Amino acid sequence: MPVERPRDLGHDPKQFVIGQSQGMAARSQLADQAILAKLFFRLIFLPIWLPFKIWGMIKRKRQINAFVLARAENVVVVTDEVVREITLKWVEDHPSDYPLGDYDPKVMKLQCSFKKILDRQS
Repeated sequence: MPVERPRDLGHDPKQFVIGQSQGMAARSQLADQAILAKLFFRLIFLPIWLPFKIWGMIKRKRQINAFVLARAENVVVVTDEVVREITLKWVEDHPSDYPLGDYDPKVMKLQCSFKKILDRQS
């Protein structure tokens, strides 16, 4: 592996440092402009993508409700074991959403939502 040579500071080391500072300032200004452009386009396209996002959330919630109610039809008493079993079945059916399986951090939140759904139905 070749040994890295020291940078050539040119004739005036002060000018080299000033050039570095100007480059960092220009990069910072460009980053600020990019953030403003991104915000501007998000605000413009908000009325377009927001309904699609909300519709996807509603559709997923309906799927979860139907799944939980179908699995818990014959359940008399809602216990943590029943909720855990239904949750694990959901995680097995949707591996792309839960890449770590039953060890995924999102599983506990999902289990709480399943418990709420079952409590509402009983």
